[in-house]
Amino acid sequence: IITNMQAGREVVWKIERSVVNFGGNEFNKHGHGVVALLAFILGTGFGAGIFLFLLSENWVDFGAYIFCLSFFHWSEYIMVAMHRKQVLTAHSFLIDHSVEYTIAFLACTGEYLIEWFLFPSLKNNWFIYLPGLLVAIFGLVFRVLAQHHAKQAFTHEVQDTKREEHSLVTNGVFKIVRHPGYFGWFWYTVGTQIILANPICLPAFAFVSFKFFKDRIEYEEKKLIEFFGEEYSAFRSKTPTYIP
Repeated sequence: IITNMQAGREVVWKIERSVVNFGGNEFNKHGHGVVALLAFILGTGFGAGIFLFLLSENWVDFGAYIFCLSFFHWSEYIMVAMHRKQVLTAHSFLIDHSVEYTIAFLACTGEYLIEWFLFPSLKNNWFIYLPGLLVAIFGLVFRVLAQHHAKQAFTHEVQDTKREEHSLVTNGVFKIVRHPGYFGWFWYTVGTQIILANPICLPAFAFVSFKFFKDRIEYEEKKLIEFFGEEYSAFRSKTPTYIP
């Protein structure tokens, strides 16, 4: 599995080098070309999702999923642009988050399409996709607010050293949940699989997301205790994660 993951990463890197060679420096990670291209794709997906959700008969649930997916990646870039411009690149969209993330996207989309053709009655049920949409939006709101309230203290990667602008954030949504970014992403992920009515990917995504955030939170909190000492320990003791 590890060998296959590495092979996947090398394919992605090869594609990135080919794009840069073809389009010039505007298509490297600091150029505007990739940003413009990704923004165009997300905008198209956002519009297509709304169109399918409001006007289609057989793809309403898939439209809601595409709408949420496009907004998620767009909002990640916008939050970095608003609060952390010094690290803003095309990678801020998190579209190329990891090979595992890409596999998850392909798996849930593949499951939906296969079941749509084999078991059409399982899909497009308002009593399934509407609750799922509410859960996904709930998660997205927490994710966006977490980045907005944390501002420069929020990063996409766990920091091993304390940065000058790194402060302990306890206001806003951090009063409710001590890791609102992870909390939001977890429930957004679960919500999308409810929207798609994916009986296989729903429990799989919930378990993998739980395991990922559990391990990440444990490691991150060791660092936060190093950075902030008793102040963070006190905050942790009274503020839950609400990730089941």
